[in-house]
Amino acid sequence: MTLKEFKNSFPEIYRQYESNSFSENMQMKPIDRILNFIESAYGFNLINIVHEAKNLYLPMIKYDGKDKGYNIWLSLTSSKSLLIGKAFEFISTGKIH
Repeated sequence: MTLKEFKNSFPEIYRQYESNSFSENMQMKPIDRILNFIESAYGFNLINIVHEAKNLYLPMIKYDGKDKGYNIWLSLTSSKSLLIGKAFEFISTGKIH
């Protein structure tokens, strides 16, 4: 997910992100800044379990003492994008505050 897609899809969450210092850490890639923001602001643990031999990742979200894994092996960038999308889905539907 690009910053433009983030801004257009989730304007209220983007405003929080923009007003937060996470958006100013330019040493990190935008996708990593978004992941960092979500984890810090909403208490998620966004995890990529690695399959070293194939360089693939299994995405998992931990929140409120629950684990939600997705049974799909992805590249690291695709896994991060899936985690961001799912986290925003949880936030926007009120599953996470």
